[in-house]
Amino acid sequence: MGDEVVLDASLYACSVFVACLFLLSSRHLITFKRWYDFSFLYGLALLAWGLGHLFEMHPAPLLQFLSSPVTFLFYLFLLLSFHAFPLSPHLYYDRWKTTFDVVIITSIYLTTTITIWNLPGHAWWYIHLLHLQGSLFILGRAFTIFMGNTKNSQRDHNNLLLISAALFLLVDATGHDVFKLPMQAATIIIFIMMLIGLRKMGKLGERVNILDEYLYFHEKLSFQIRDDHVNRFYLFVLVIILLVLPEWSSFYMWGMIASLLLLSVRIYLTRRANNESMKEMFGLSRSLEKQFEENMHEIRQKNDHLSNLLSVKQSYEKLLMESNRQNMQQIDFENLHTLIEEIADVWHDNMIGLDYLRISLQSKEGDDYYEIERGCPQAAGKWQQRPFSLSIKVEEHIDTPYVPDQIVIDGLTSSFFREDTELEDSFFNLLAIHVRGLIHRCLQNQQALELRLVEKEMELAARIQLSLIPKERLRIPSLEAKAVYLPAASVGGDYVDYITVHDRYTCFLVADVAGHGIPASLLTNGLRSYFRAVVQTYQNPDDILTRLNQLLYEDLSQIRSYITMFVAVYDQEEKIVRTSRAGHPQPFYLSATKQTLLPCSNGLGLGLQESARYRRDEWPVEEDFTLIIYTDGLIDLGRKEGAMTADQWLQRFHAVSCQLAPGDEDRIAAIEKEVGKLTKTKQQEDDLSLLILSFSAAT
Repeated sequence: MGDEVVLDASLYACSVFVACLFLLSSRHLITFKRWYDFSFLYGLALLAWGLGHLFEMHPAPLLQFLSSPVTFLFYLFLLLSFHAFPLSPHLYYDRWKTTFDVVIITSIYLTTTITIWNLPGHAWWYIHLLHLQGSLFILGRAFTIFMGNTKNSQRDHNNLLLISAALFLLVDATGHDVFKLPMQAATIIIFIMMLIGLRKMGKLGERVNILDEYLYFHEKLSFQIRDDHVNRFYLFVLVIILLVLPEWSSFYMWGMIASLLLLSVRIYLTRRANNESMKEMFGLSRSLEKQFEENMHEIRQKNDHLSNLLSVKQSYEKLLMESNRQNMQQIDFENLHTLIEEIADVWHDNMIGLDYLRISLQSKEGDDYYEIERGCPQAAGKWQQRPFSLSIKVEEHIDTPYVPDQIVIDGLTSSFFREDTELEDSFFNLLAIHVRGLIHRCLQNQQALELRLVEKEMELAARIQLSLIPKERLRIPSLEAKAVYLPAASVGGDYVDYITVHDRYTCFLVADVAGHGIPASLLTNGLRSYFRAVVQTYQNPDDILTRLNQLLYEDLSQIRSYITMFVAVYDQEEKIVRTSRAGHPQPFYLSATKQTLLPCSNGLGLGLQESARYRRDEWPVEEDFTLIIYTDGLIDLGRKEGAMTADQWLQRFHAVSCQLAPGDEDRIAAIEKEVGKLTKTKQQEDDLSLLILSFSAAT
């Protein structure tokens, strides 16, 4: 007998230990819509169960008296733990249901406990009946929770706790008086299951399954219906117990009847709440049906629209193929109207719903240069016919019969484009753009032809101008000269020339007409004639500049232009170089003893003042030196990349001269090569010309 007491006490102490573990872990479990949690309440229930039985075994009367209310707390906390079980957010017991269940379990327990006090001879029977009724009532909640837990993402872990709690209730309802050892062993196994479930049940995930509204109401209603069925079953069990076993005390009978009434009220309120939920669900179903019908109607409209689009696509493909065919043809202003007629025929035949089409080429005042009609405009009375008119600009500054100011498209459509006028407008826009494209192609072809003629003329002008520049190197006693001409465009405004007069004088000229291109090149052609005529009479450079200024002033002033010029005359008998400068850059002077800008006098450019006079400078040839006369295109070379100054060019040319091999005195070729290399690497924005004079002091 003592061993059985020790085993029972050990079992109840084990329950207290497991309860403490649940209480300690309760801080990790936070459920939805509850200020308390399952683990905490379940731990209190196990604690009350163990303490209640330990108090019952203790010899002290006070503890034995407290065993009954403590055991009641076991049922109360166990019931509340199932009400606080972590389910999906929309599956939970309402507060009023929890209140009713607490009142019902309290009523059953108080009724049975008071009956035991009044009839101690039937205590054993009433105690087992109390355990059976309490366990069945709570097991009903466990069943409802278990079925509702199927949608929970952590149901595998939570179900282990549910199953262990249900088994614990069944063992407790059976009691430990019969089959003590098996029951104790089963209780230990159940405790182990509880601890395993507690270990696996971690913190609830923050992610909540997102449900649509219909599924939300369906799951909620199913949960409430199962709760209603469980209460009805329990009501049926209580009624059967009262009917089958009529020998009850009157107090127990009235207490059970009161519990039945409370349970009936709960069932009634639950049923009414379920009906409200069903109404909401039916309303949602009707809303879904209406939405489904609207979606089906919208789908049918989309299908009709897609069918129309398919027809439009086929029509568009035909129109596109015709447009591509025309784009492959040669077109000019002679066959333009023929191609417009062809495209009008194709558009009228293939565009669905097009009854009448008119294409006209109009002037800025609205006069028709050309028009073409397809279809019958008298069909305007046709059902649901829509007139259409569109005009599109062709060119801003051209207004001719072939290149009109605008294209006007007029039409009548019916039957097809009733709801999609925007699509219809796009078709007519496409037609207008295509006709305008044909006109632009004609205009571009004509402009391309004119451009080719201009290019040929430019090539001819460039060849003519280039032929006027001396190509061969001039070689006379004590002097060699070479002209370098690099225009920025096909033709330029620089001019370089030299001519020998009377076997004594050789005259050199470097001129730069303001600007470049064709206007400047025209002036250079006239300048050559004037220069060659003047040097036959004048041999001094200042007289040459004065006379050229007189001859060119009137023409230059009318076009508001001017010419910078440098004239050098070499006298072979006296070995003197005479120079005059009219607004031109100072030449480079390179010799073995010095490298400098030639300090020659300056004067106004030609065409700026009719009475301008120019000074003459004389430079005896006393040493070998190189004189480089250039235009300002040399200084402007590579302006955006960083142009070099005159001093930098002087140093560069000096370095090139110093790099010549011993015995190689061809400085002219070295300087020409250096300039050509730099023009290939730097951007040239202006005409560039050089006149390189290499003088020798030896006779």
